[in-house]
Amino acid sequence: MLKRWIVGTAVICAVTATLAAAAPAESLSDEYAVWVDQLNFRAAPAADAKVLVVLERGARVRDLGSEIRTAGEQEWREVTAARGEAGWVADRYIIPAAVYDDFAQADALGRGGDAAAMVEEIATVNKRRGRDGRVTTSPDGRQVIVEVAGMGEAWGYRYMFGPVLHFAAGQGLANYLGTSPWVGGTWSPDSRWLVYGGGPVYSGGFSAYDAEACGFRGLGAVKNGSYEFFGGYLVWYRLEAASQAWPAALAGFMIPSLVATDLPSGKTITLLQPDAASARRAENRNYYEVKLVPVTDVPATLEGAPLFREYKNKFVPVYEPDA
Repeated sequence: MLKRWIVGTAVICAVTATLAAAAPAESLSDEYAVWVDQLNFRAAPAADAKVLVVLERGARVRDLGSEIRTAGEQEWREVTAARGEAGWVADRYIIPAAVYDDFAQADALGRGGDAAAMVEEIATVNKRRGRDGRVTTSPDGRQVIVEVAGMGEAWGYRYMFGPVLHFAAGQGLANYLGTSPWVGGTWSPDSRWLVYGGGPVYSGGFSAYDAEACGFRGLGAVKNGSYEFFGGYLVWYRLEAASQAWPAALAGFMIPSLVATDLPSGKTITLLQPDAASARRAENRNYYEVKLVPVTDVPATLEGAPLFREYKNKFVPVYEPDA
């Protein structure tokens, strides 16, 4: 079950992304809605500041246009509440009011436990909003992550991308994932993990979203989306900084390996590693390459992984930084 929200604590499951600029493209409305059950409205942008009032789910606030303040890991927005008083709220607990209203029915269906109806309603709403919103549904049909269509089309507005929301059967709107430009990726067979390139942990890199705990895990750099679930593990093509043992020409470059990670525990084992002696300049090309060879103790169950078979004893490029 997803963790419940506790007022005034850091027990949360939202992580905001930092791709920002001014107000949603569909309107210049400064109205936002609280999407968690309760939210502290504080006198100052700090977790220990005086609580002026506790806002309930669905309560409206208006952005005063002040600069977002950061305190610790929290970002704060200055707003006015219904009675006109000014104060501060944690920015990740509010979403544009228009988005909240459009998905209110999906939220209600999800909170009531009707997964199929929730999924259908989300798809209907996003299609009605038009443009480029994307939806991805977990294999069990009980988790939906949606990039809200019709938001942030233009530079100069608040979001370059639409808000990304997580809905779950039994919870409804369970998490606001910021405005990261991702929806898709690969779900684990048990519908717990969504693995994708980009996101708030590694911009342009590789992250996993835990739909059960509503948190993110950064996994490092991966090239060309090479990852898959197999045998209870996530098997992925990892890129790491070259060590000093490599030729000087490779200093600062990224070298590959193939690893398998048990996401719940975080344990990672190496399946294929680069053979330093094989490093060479690729024929007729201006880059180095190296052979990936198996380690001596590859678990037999993982030898059948498609990525293991694809890269075993093959030469692969050594990448330039940020390539």
